[in-house]
Amino acid sequence: RRRMFPASWHKTMTDADDNIITLRTRKEIEIEAASWRSLLGRDHVSDEEHERFGKWLQQSERHREIFEEMSALWGDLA
Repeated sequence: RRRMFPASWHKTMTDADDNIITLRTRKEIEIEAASWRSLLGRDHVSDEEHERFGKWLQQSERHREIFEEMSALWGDLA
């Protein structure tokens, strides 16, 4: 009987779990967004912190959406 897939694929397929990306839950992103909101509300925010925040926002549209929701909520509470 002829194999349909090369033998090397078995190793690759069994190691596939190493390549799985676990998505954060909404609650986890909300916690991160709250941390960023708090940090950005300080009197002094370093260039490095601004850069890290920008990268965090770019990681996922969900980051941006949740951060904007949180910012609006905090603005309403002020």
